[in-house]
Amino acid sequence: MLSSFGSKKIRRNENSNNLTLARVIIVTLFFLLVVLPPCLSYFSSILSFTPDTPLLVSAQSTPIWPTFQHDPQRSSLSPYTGPSTNSTDWVFGPTAGIIDSPVIGSDGTVYVVDSNHTLYAINPDGALEWEQKFTENLFSPVIGPSGTIYVPGTRYLYAFNPDGTPAWTAPYDISTSRGAEIAVSPTGIIFEIDSGGTLHAINPLNSVASSIWTLNLACIPSSLALSESGDLYCGTGENGTTASLYSINPNGQIMWSFPTKSPVTSPPAIDESGNIYAISSGGEIFAISSGGDLLWTVSTVHAEQTPPIIGSDGTIYVGGTTASGSTVESLSNTKSINWSDFCFAESNSSLCIPFDTVTSMAIDSDSNVYVGTNSSGLFALNSQGGLEWSYSFGLDEGADSPLAIGSNGTIYVGTSCLSCNGTRGYVYAVGRPSGYSPFSVSESGLPAGASWSFSVDGANYTTSASTLEFSLPSGNFDWIAPPSEIYQRSGVRYASSVSNGSVDVPSVSSLNFKYSIQYELNFASSPILGGNINQSSGWYRSGSVVSTDAFAANAYQFASWQTTSPYLVISNSRSPSTNIVVNGPGTVFAAFSAYVTLNAGPGGSLVYNDPPLTGTVNSRQSASFYASSISIMLLTAIPAPGYNFEGWVSVNGSGFDTASPNLAIQVRNPMSFTAQFVPILSASSTSSTHTSTTSRTITTVTSTRVTVSIPNKGVLPLQNWGLIFVAGISVVLLILLGVAVVLSLRYTKKKPAA
Repeated sequence: MLSSFGSKKIRRNENSNNLTLARVIIVTLFFLLVVLPPCLSYFSSILSFTPDTPLLVSAQSTPIWPTFQHDPQRSSLSPYTGPSTNSTDWVFGPTAGIIDSPVIGSDGTVYVVDSNHTLYAINPDGALEWEQKFTENLFSPVIGPSGTIYVPGTRYLYAFNPDGTPAWTAPYDISTSRGAEIAVSPTGIIFEIDSGGTLHAINPLNSVASSIWTLNLACIPSSLALSESGDLYCGTGENGTTASLYSINPNGQIMWSFPTKSPVTSPPAIDESGNIYAISSGGEIFAISSGGDLLWTVSTVHAEQTPPIIGSDGTIYVGGTTASGSTVESLSNTKSINWSDFCFAESNSSLCIPFDTVTSMAIDSDSNVYVGTNSSGLFALNSQGGLEWSYSFGLDEGADSPLAIGSNGTIYVGTSCLSCNGTRGYVYAVGRPSGYSPFSVSESGLPAGASWSFSVDGANYTTSASTLEFSLPSGNFDWIAPPSEIYQRSGVRYASSVSNGSVDVPSVSSLNFKYSIQYELNFASSPILGGNINQSSGWYRSGSVVSTDAFAANAYQFASWQTTSPYLVISNSRSPSTNIVVNGPGTVFAAFSAYVTLNAGPGGSLVYNDPPLTGTVNSRQSASFYASSISIMLLTAIPAPGYNFEGWVSVNGSGFDTASPNLAIQVRNPMSFTAQFVPILSASSTSSTHTSTTSRTITTVTSTRVTVSIPNKGVLPLQNWGLIFVAGISVVLLILLGVAVVLSLRYTKKKPAA
């Protein structure tokens, strides 16, 4: 009884243990399959922040001019002093027309896009650092908190690292209208308005940008601004919608809207108190509190307006066009007009010349206002509206892009040509850093519009202008002037009479490169193994006389000099030593003849034809000579009566039909050909002479050749016996293996239990 009870208890314990084990297994599987993956994903996302993670942003990485109008508040206020003179620091280009704002990284690198879908990174000295080409229209770049460059396009939003390597690409489009901008918050969140007017908040902190929220307000893409508190502002009123200015909080919720009568097409400016200053297309200026209340309004007669900008003291500056010309106005933050300029006067003249159309403005830390115009140049005005200096761009150029102020007393602006529909432009750096001297490099001799380049102390410059100006510190600098390629015509270039040297600054302030045309002359051997030429391919000035010699290799002989270029004159084409007059590009070939041997076997002859080499090789004879590698040699085998042509035997010859009596051969290397013949046999001339016990038959013919026929009957070939031997060994090994398995099983069954 007890034993039975004990056994049941043991079974219950075993069952309980099994149930516990099953439960442990189920819980473990649940943890591994359900709980663990999202945890790993979460911690992985925390550890995989990109460089725009706010925790990684340092003061040293703060960009100098990170976005259109300097900051997301669109103040156009620089913390640095602008240029005090109208000197040229450098000019970069030509590019296509530039109408979007340059931005400046923390190290002084300037990033700008042109109308030919190219993003340029320009070093602080004006040399190209890198460039990226695209297949769609681009808009003003924006530099993120840690240096990532964001470039909006009409189809995609692109992100690049400061070294030019792509970070990611996301399918967020932006309107094709001019002035469309994006904004980036201090924490790295990107805001943009797409082609349909929808406002997007985008998280770029992972390897692929992702959407945070969207809000469809029919916003105008050029009207986006962002306050320091994170509130967004955009204008509506196009495409039949009500003209209003909207305020949206960082979570994508509408806070308020303010009616503006006519659309606000340019971004409002936001001061330190959060007050918003917006200009409608009807010429009315609105001052609105952060809560959406009207502070004041001013009506102007301006038909076109630049976005408002705000000085460090809260003064508002606007520019626009009236019926009588363009003006720049200064207003206090209580709407009173401080001053209004509609013309400028040079310091040595009493004449006041009207402004052309004002395209952009920026203000420095000293309240100096810089004004870009469509065709009359760039102007610097002091805080009282007085002219400090003016700057003229190249002929037929206008300041078409917004301005950007650097940290070294330099202002940057892009231009577009006025008569070529913006297909050409430049980037100007105006203002010279302290301790630098003006320096200019010019060229003479190049065709109009030809691109040329040079480098000074390792910095590379490229331009199609005849003169390029920039600044250099004091010191000694090495320079290089490489040849200028003319790509419209292969083999033509222009080269400076002096291609390198050094210069002392400031004792020397300019360089002039005198270019002259050069042509590419190439040399080649035909065939390649036929010989050598003692003159290398190279570039020669027009009218140059080049001496050269040809040397034949073993089993070759020099034949002639040849060229297909009408610009090259060979003085003596039959002499291995000759002169070549260079009047244009081309290639000269040294043609070599290869040694050829022809043989005719018994029973026929061989005829060859390669003018001027022609002749016949009779039966059992041969002929040798040098054959041109350019022409085609014809060979014909003619059998004698009673003989048939059997075939060709060749040494070094290939790619021809050996059974055809007619050959066309291009002799590219030394070779020999032998024509073989066989007699025509009658039916009675072949008989069986002997039959062996193994059924082998040997047939003898009265000819110069003996044919042996061995039928495969009665005797297996050697390779078949080898296969039979290998098969037999394999069968034996399989039988032995089977016996071993059977014996092993019997031994296991008979073994007593322990």
